[in-house]
Parts: sequence; structure tokens; C-alpha cells
Amino acid sequence: MSQTAAKKRVLFVEQNMDGTVGGSHFCLLDLLTHLDRDAFEPMVLFYETHALVPRFERLAPVLIVRPPTPVRLGAGASANGSRPRTATHLLQKTLNAVRVSLGSVLLWRRILAHHRIDLVHLNNSIFSTGEWLIAARLHGARAVCHQRGYAPERRIPAARYFDRIVCISNQIHDQLVRVNPVLRRNAVAVHDALDTAAFLTTRHRSPADVRREWDVPDDCFLVGIVGNVKEWKGQRVLVDAFVPLHRTIPNARCLIIGAASTLAGDRSYQEELMRQVERSELSDRVILTGYREDVSDIVNALDVLVHASISPEPMGRVILEGMALGKPVVATDHGGPREIIESGTSGFLIPPNDPQRLYETLLDLARSPELRQRMGNAAIERVADAFAIQVHMDRIHGIYRSLWDESKR
Repeated sequence: MSQTAAKKRVLFVEQNMDGTVGGSHFCLLDLLTHLDRDAFEPMVLFYETHALVPRFERLAPVLIVRPPTPVRLGAGASANGSRPRTATHLLQKTLNAVRVSLGSVLLWRRILAHHRIDLVHLNNSIFSTGEWLIAARLHGARAVCHQRGYAPERRIPAARYFDRIVCISNQIHDQLVRVNPVLRRNAVAVHDALDTAAFLTTRHRSPADVRREWDVPDDCFLVGIVGNVKEWKGQRVLVDAFVPLHRTIPNARCLIIGAASTLAGDRSYQEELMRQVERSELSDRVILTGYREDVSDIVNALDVLVHASISPEPMGRVILEGMALGKPVVATDHGGPREIIESGTSGFLIPPNDPQRLYETLLDLARSPELRQRMGNAAIERVADAFAIQVHMDRIHGIYRSLWDESKR
């Protein structure tokens, strides 16, 4: 795309609908901050409002549009527990096919036309994006999708029609292409990055001030985990490891930073986590902070950051953030963390779901401030060298421009 060509209008779509704010939101903030405004004019669409909307509004126009939702006919099961009549089921399915699928296509198509969008960039996953893909094609726009999670072990025929699928790690790319070989044509791996300079400016309080909020003395060994409270994120593993750590290091403290979504399973997991802390008599030592906007301040007050996912993490933005703050990170040895941490140098990789190994690693770090300092310095260098935001944006801009170069050929 030449420098004299008209700006291309890009609509970024964040599809999260569980009431949480996660890594995809912050990655999108970085992308918007560093987007080439001489070539691209952005807009953002969310399905629901959230705490970061004001920050997005400072970067681009924001739309909040909830997609059509299914309807339910009747009161469901009858008094004797039998299923509704088949005719009702069939009518409900037919209505929902029109309301949700066709309704979504028409809604998205109307938005694309009204705002004269040239490129739709979906920010989460190639799944549940069929309506956006159809709307983009009907409108004549290009379509790009970020793939931020692992694909199910099945073929995804519609995915071939995306102009590009941007996988956030080699692990995600390789797994997607293994299951869907046809996607070798349009799937590319582009590591998530961190705008280190901007991230460091989000600190506003000293570590001592943060610790005072929870009555944590300055000489305490403070460990923490950041992320939405979900079972696969492994907060329970950290609590299991902290029980013996506290016996060995009595002044140790633990922060669990994040909140559960509105999903019943996540709420139940959070409640069980709190009961686990109470049963271990650690209520004054293990603190669930809930959702926080000052994560950089809190992580900066930690001695060690833990990333304990029991299922493979697609990438792990919080790992990059901890490393940029000079914190040794202990993460599970699968998924994206393998591509971020050089184990033993810029952090530690340990087996997943292994509280004993986590305890032993934390104990080594607790007993050696020198090890923490050396590893933290190496972590800062690792992020600056391998995960710089400008390298990431050069790749993204190259992908965007290639879409119009290919159309010319």
C-alpha cells in the first residue's frame, strides 16, 4: 500500500462477554497505541462495557454493540420433568437460526457499511466468527483474526476464508496447522509483545505503599499470581505450595490478584479457593485482591511472580509484564511460557500442577535475594530483546499491507 493511498479503516472487534478484562484487551490497547495512523484509521467494537473503555476511547472511536441473543419459547420442561414438545424445539431452533445467525450477519454488515470499514480485525479467536466473516465478505472488506487460544482437535473449514490468522505463539500456530493443514496458507505466528516503556509508566505507588495496603511488612517474602480466577489458571496449586512455604518461611505472604467471571463454574472455583485458604488457616497470609486496575504497582511490590496454569497457556502476557518489572517468574513448563522464559536464566519453568516443585522453587528464591536480583535483571533484558513492541507492530503492519498488495497481483 503506497504512502499516498487513502487510509484504510480498520474495525477491531473484542468478543469477550464474560464480564472480565484480560490479556486480549491490553494487547489490543498496545496495538492501537502503535498503529500507523498515516495508513490506518481504527475503530473498536465491544460486546459489553468494561473498565478499560475510557482508555480505548482516548485512542479510537468505540462502539458497544451486543450481538443478537437466542430466544426461548415457553417455560422449558413441564411439571413432570418431560422435555418440551418437538414442534416447540424445532420452532425455537428455526427462530434462533434467523435471529442469531442471520441477524448477526445483517447487523455487522450494516455497521461495516455505515463506517466504511476496509478491514475487520477480530481480536480473540477464529471460533464463533462465522457471522463476522460473512458480513466482511458481503461488504467487501478484508478479514483478519487473532488466534489467542488452542484449537479443538477438529477441522474448522470456514477458517480458510480469513485473509490472515495471527497466532500469538508458535505453540498456537503449530497446533492449529497440525489439525487444519490447509491453514498453512493464511496462518502466521506473531508473538504478543509488551510496550515496556508505556507499561512502566503505569506504576504510581511505591512497593512499600502497596504492601501497606495489606499490612505486609517490607521484610516479608511476597509471592503473587495474576489472572482471572479460573481453575485452569492454577491458583489452587499456588495455595497448596504456599502451605509448606509458610511453615518454612513464616513471614511469607501471598497475593491472588484477579477476579472470577460471571460464569457459575468460575464463581464456584473462587469460593472453593477461599475455603481452601480458610481450612489452611492462612486467611491473614493469603489475600484474594479481586479485580485490580493497578496490577503493575502490585506486581512491582512482589518478590516473585507465579504463573501456575495447569493447562497450556497460549502465551502469557502477565509473564512479560513481570519480567519487564525485573521479577523472577516461576511458570509451568508448557505452552507459551516455554517461548518466553529461558529456564534457570530469566525465570524458572516447572512441571504443571506440581505444588511440591513449586514450593521448592519458591523456597530457593526466598532464601537467595542475589538469585532473585540476577534473574530479574536477565528477565528485563529478555523482554527488551525478544518481545519489543516495535518488532511486533512491524509484523502486524506488514500483514495489513500485504492484503492490498495481494489483491493488486
